[in-house]
Amino acid sequence: MSLYRCEWVPMDIELADADAGVAIAISVLSDYLAELSRIGTLPQVVELERVINGTPFDVTVRIDPPAFELAVPEGEPAYTRLLLTGTIEVRPDGQPNAPPIELPLDAAVRLSLVLVPGDPVEEVGLRYDGVDGQPAAPVTAEDIDAIFASPELAAVLDNTTIDLAGPLVEGLNASRFPEEGTRPGAEDWTVVLTLMPRQDDTDDSFAVTVGPPGTTAVPALAVVAMEVVHPGLGSKAV
Repeated sequence: MSLYRCEWVPMDIELADADAGVAIAISVLSDYLAELSRIGTLPQVVELERVINGTPFDVTVRIDPPAFELAVPEGEPAYTRLLLTGTIEVRPDGQPNAPPIELPLDAAVRLSLVLVPGDPVEEVGLRYDGVDGQPAAPVTAEDIDAIFASPELAAVLDNTTIDLAGPLVEGLNASRFPEEGTRPGAEDWTVVLTLMPRQDDTDDSFAVTVGPPGTTAVPALAVVAMEVVHPGLGSKAV
């Protein structure tokens, strides 16, 4: 599936070597992922088995609609993550009607915004990059990894994309190169994804900028995290 709702945010950005760019608030993706949870596309309940001090227990993890945010550690590159909260219910093995011991769910995972192959140019997608910190016991990092490795959730991430560069390149390619015989292929344009932490008059957001072949499409701003995709070379951090 593709994201269907966009929210425009102020862009405190100089395009520099890019021809054009689009920014979207991180909160838009947060709302979207929360909605996927509410309609059951993302798991709301996970069943686990645990042995604690030699005694087996059944563990039920009830996950609230998650929140997606931009984390900006001091002195480190910014990154995006998904916050998982809810309730952990612990019962003796094989006693589903027993009163549970209830614990809070407190976990976070790195859910990165990345450029993924599109037709004809790259699109923005989501990639699971592991647990961010240590989850609250009895849930482990391995449990979280297993949840995100499940075929159902992996399919959601694989199929969630936003085509921001495509419309930009389609319009700019024709205006930049009016002679069809000398017009480059859309796939030859450079696409850049930049995370943009909030400033006084902006929200946390991400920007996609594009430039014709031979340009970097890198905007002139204090870059905290960026992925550049060059035609034929794949992606690399700059």
